[in-house]
Amino acid sequence: MSKIDELHKEYLRQRDELIAKMFMEEDAKAALSREKRGLQGMILPP
Repeated sequence: MSKIDELHKEYLRQRDELIAKMFMEEDAKAALSREKRGLQGMILPP
């Protein structure tokens, strides 16, 4: 495999990791927001 192919593969791996991290952070923020609403007595469907 050429160096360019190796770099491209590494770039795609890092990009996929970043996308996964962004989804996990968004899920955590949504869950925290939902819990805060629940504590305030404002249970709304997501």
